[in-house]
Amino acid sequence: MGKTLVITSYKYMPPTNGGHKVCFDLCEKLSEVEEIVAVSSDNNELTEELTYPFYGLFKDEKWKYIDPRFAYRLWDICKKENVTTIFLQQPYMMPFVWAVGKLLGIRTLLYAHNLEYKRWETIGKWWSPLMYFWEKVMFQLADHSLFISESEMEEGEQVFQLKPSEVTFLPHMIDQESSPMKDELAKKELKMSLGLSEDTFLLLYYAAFSYQPNAEGLAFVQNELLPYMERNADFPFHIIVCGGGVEGELKTSSSSYYQYLGFVDDLQKHILGADVVLNPIYSGGGVKTKAIEAIGLGKTVVSFATGAEGIAVADCGEKLLISKDNQVEEFYQNLIRVKTQGDLPTPKTFYDRYYWKNVIKTLQGVVKK
Repeated sequence: MGKTLVITSYKYMPPTNGGHKVCFDLCEKLSEVEEIVAVSSDNNELTEELTYPFYGLFKDEKWKYIDPRFAYRLWDICKKENVTTIFLQQPYMMPFVWAVGKLLGIRTLLYAHNLEYKRWETIGKWWSPLMYFWEKVMFQLADHSLFISESEMEEGEQVFQLKPSEVTFLPHMIDQESSPMKDELAKKELKMSLGLSEDTFLLLYYAAFSYQPNAEGLAFVQNELLPYMERNADFPFHIIVCGGGVEGELKTSSSSYYQYLGFVDDLQKHILGADVVLNPIYSGGGVKTKAIEAIGLGKTVVSFATGAEGIAVADCGEKLLISKDNQVEEFYQNLIRVKTQGDLPTPKTFYDRYYWKNVIKTLQGVVKK
């Protein structure tokens, strides 16, 4: 039986942001049910636990997208490993992948983590119209296209002129199969480690802040949400921020209600210990995987509308509360709602959609066509 070769055009091990996590989880989970081979940049940090062959075929530099040596190396790996399907994450290497696939008779699958032209458009990049035309051609070259959200699949089908039989919805995966029990001990321990009282309402915002939309979200938290809560909250609260890439004034705050913790080794401990997770994203595109993962862990997420794009809102129930972009008062009212109602269970429909075994079954169906 032939193998599936998964290509990621950038370093994703260890995963340090949502995009990396999508790539890492897909390889890990797919390797549990299928024979796979992974190809990526040569600066990935491999671990002994890796269960599939890995090839670092290129340097993690910009010219990798136009270096023809990648095509020759990919050809050799496909023949050596008996590859029958190539699964490409993001479209940037599609010209080489398509050429090798056609010459060797290998099916090519293209997975969109977001619509790139829209992502660049929302953060004001002048080349977004050019990206649209290029991206359209790349998706039309693929034998099958997969999208991380249903809304982007529907839009991609329309704007890239793809047939319904040529597209599949493949969401980000979570490990949890059902809603976890309330973990009051995790809250108590985290608050104690931060020097906070047990009745403190603890808000968590975590992200990779080198990405502009995440940094803009942090500016909102510091400059608008924090002062608003200082003026209006009649209860003890504290905001903690986790993640690297924070620069300039965003690194510090004179408020005693705010703490930047930087990169933390055990992020899940902080998610479980928080009372609410913030998703104050109002620009950029793509599904915010951190919101999906937090809801899977039983946390309620308060988000701006843009930050909730691509998430199956109906399946989230009361675990995803959406505010209009940049509306601090509405955002605050949703925080009060979380404080009042406490930790409600995550609906079963959420796990039906995002639990990894259900998602992998969908991918297996596409691979075996």
